[in-house]
Amino acid sequence: MGSHPEEMLENLQAGTFSEASDSASDGKVCTNHHYQHKVRDCEAETPARFNNDPNGLYEASGSAGKVIVFAVRVATFAKPKHEQTFYISTNDADTLTTLRKQWLKSELKLPVLAEYMHKNYNDITMHYGRDTCLSMRKLPASKIGALYRLQAKIGYYLDKWHLPKTLPDRILQLTSRFMPPSLPATLSTQALSYKYHLIIKVADGFGNDFDNGINKDSNKNDGNNIAAAQDFLQNHMQQYQGALHVCTELESQTLLVFRSAATAAMFRYHNLNQDKFGELLSTDIALPRNAVDWDETLPEHLQKQVSKAFYLGHFFCHVMH
Repeated sequence: MGSHPEEMLENLQAGTFSEASDSASDGKVCTNHHYQHKVRDCEAETPARFNNDPNGLYEASGSAGKVIVFAVRVATFAKPKHEQTFYISTNDADTLTTLRKQWLKSELKLPVLAEYMHKNYNDITMHYGRDTCLSMRKLPASKIGALYRLQAKIGYYLDKWHLPKTLPDRILQLTSRFMPPSLPATLSTQALSYKYHLIIKVADGFGNDFDNGINKDSNKNDGNNIAAAQDFLQNHMQQYQGALHVCTELESQTLLVFRSAATAAMFRYHNLNQDKFGELLSTDIALPRNAVDWDETLPEHLQKQVSKAFYLGHFFCHVMH
């Protein structure tokens, strides 16, 4: 690309650069290879990650609106040969607290994802997320983006013509009554019967690219990740009250779409009930890695000012929204 900013911009604009970058040999990396060790340290009093962490800020990743970023280099990983999603639900927060700690301290590889959802989010996504879930299951990402742009355009003209901006949401909510449920019966009963929920996806058969990233120094026998994780979860849930569901491939896709649609459902819920609520307040909380009181209980003086609270989280990272 060049050695000076002006030269780099000229080469970028002219396309005079090689796709086969030689940056792999200069010692620089675009993936945090140390994060797996950091997230596994469950006794640390500091968060695993947070936006203003100076250890993770360098050039573009620490620009924060100060510069224009023309291009970034990101890591790619081999597609796993097999994946398995587990759905864990309980009414006891300690069930998930202990699960997280024991998993991270064990020889088990880190999962592909470990996403937390509170029942309040499940309730509104079941009711206000049907159309979002259906579109995400049936349409490619480009079409979904086009729908959001269309909705924004309609909202612009509604505002310009002094019509209710909630009209598209009200029409979609009305038509969603005739759409399939957000979750199949095999999952919806569990989703509505318990307070705390955890979605864990585990993979087998990653290539060396993956071992060079998230699980670089872990057990190289990556053909048994799913079986080991299932044994661990079954043994764990035998000691606690709750439910463990081993998802089929279709259930896995539906459940992950459900998680992705939750925020849109929350906005729909707020938009259609603005006469009952004030403004939305979004939070992004990086908890200490040794925190066990992640199930937030607001002080009484704040509870009086909050009508509804909804919680999602990247559970093993201990980051809550």
